[in-house]
Amino acid sequence: RRISFAAALLYGPEIIILDEPTVGLDPILRESVWRYLIDLVDREQCTIVLTTHYIEETRQAHKVGLMRKGYVIAESSPRALLQRFQVDTLEGVFLKLSTLQDITEKDGSTRFVCRIQDDFTCSTAKKYNHPVRTSSPKHKIKALVWKQFVTLLRNVPLLLFTVMSAALSVSLFFIGVGHDPTGITVAQVNYETNRSYCAPIHCDSTSLSCNYLEILSSRFSNLRHLSSEGEAYALLRSGQIQAFFVVKDDFSPNMRRRIFDSRNLLTPAGVDVYRDYTAKDIAMYTKKVTVDAFDEFTSLFLDSCNVNRKLMKAPINVETPVYGEASVET
Repeated sequence: RRISFAAALLYGPEIIILDEPTVGLDPILRESVWRYLIDLVDREQCTIVLTTHYIEETRQAHKVGLMRKGYVIAESSPRALLQRFQVDTLEGVFLKLSTLQDITEKDGSTRFVCRIQDDFTCSTAKKYNHPVRTSSPKHKIKALVWKQFVTLLRNVPLLLFTVMSAALSVSLFFIGVGHDPTGITVAQVNYETNRSYCAPIHCDSTSLSCNYLEILSSRFSNLRHLSSEGEAYALLRSGQIQAFFVVKDDFSPNMRRRIFDSRNLLTPAGVDVYRDYTAKDIAMYTKKVTVDAFDEFTSLFLDSCNVNRKLMKAPINVETPVYGEASVET
């Protein structure tokens, strides 16, 4: 602020408009600035207009105008105002004038300008019965839009950058948001079998868990085989995997009992899924893939047992979406 003020003085202007020129300065520097301003007025015949909401900042001005609610409520020298209202500060003058203005408005809805006479009396030189009009927000918006439009037309590189950056932002958003997560690392702990090769699914198989995990591995690009739940827990806590599956040792017999003796089945075929839920989208995707893989495995297993697939399906049938593609549940 002081640098811009000093640069303006280099041109020797006839009128200077300042906004809070000495706010925040130490008293010595503030006094020095005011002495220089007064010297400019006396020596260079320069007119200085100062606006501020710190009333005491104008104590050394030749004439002060106090404004409130859009109206000048007093105009005179600081000395005349102080003597007229018998106070020590201009803030006290403003307080008394504000009270007087409120009383005047209640009586006749009249705003006024208080002009201090030579005998320090206050006369209402002007009266205004019209309310202050504010500009319409529509006009402001129209002006800002037109200003921006003209600026862009005059600066073709800026116009191209604005258009291209908007298109690039939208493109990057659709590329990065809304797709299924990839590169998810999961692990499995299979207590039923540790075979590396799975035999084809058949009704009397004793390693159905291997077939289920084989289907699951086709949906996850990184599926690690672990020997214990403790190891899997450690990897999940350290963030090296996003989920792990634990297959019970009685998975196959429970699957058969679920089909042929479901009334006496108390313990369902067990696959426990543990997820890192801090990344909700990945956790929901893991859940969806796990359920979809189990539905596919169940259908193949029922076919091998010559049982209708609808036996183990939920009574709710989710059809193909009308718009978009079926992806992660959110």
